[in-house]
Amino acid sequence: MSSVKCYAVNGRGRFFIVVGSSGDHITTGHFCTCADFNFRKKECVHMKVLREAIELKLYDTVSVEPEELSQVFKYAVREIIFEQPR
Repeated sequence: MSSVKCYAVNGRGRFFIVVGSSGDHITTGHFCTCADFNFRKKECVHMKVLREAIELKLYDTVSVEPEELSQVFKYAVREIIFEQPR
């Protein structure tokens, strides 16, 4: 089961992380950090989950201050890149 987290500054400047059984992935409508997307360059399951979550408004929003957004993003990327398989 996947869940989606939206990190936002004043409702703007947001990015999404899809949390799934294979790990966390920064995902947009056109890009995902998962190996499947990076290998095939086609829509992956995380992109589909994100699209559905946005359509149904089924995501958790985490509000951050403007100066915190880059730090949150940096740590999210670091965790995704260096995360060990579960």
